[in-house]
Amino acid sequence: MEKASLEIAAALCRKFEGFSAVPYRCPAGYWTQGFGTVFKPDGKRVLETDPPITKELAEEWLQHELRHYYRDWETDRKSTRL
Repeated sequence: MEKASLEIAAALCRKFEGFSAVPYRCPAGYWTQGFGTVFKPDGKRVLETDPPITKELAEEWLQHELRHYYRDWETDRKSTRL
């Protein structure tokens, strides 16, 4: 189930975020790159001065973000009692 859910989320991100090789300021005012990445996998923010990236690297960043947030959601869901 996790793999299918993450692929659906990735497809939505690709469609609605689009791809940018170079950093740009998103409508919320954050420097963004790739498929909507604000924080790179190493935890550093995307900066205006960052070099262009490939679609392949953007995809790695996207997958990392989705796995990270999915794990957080799973942890919260399992620890919440109804």
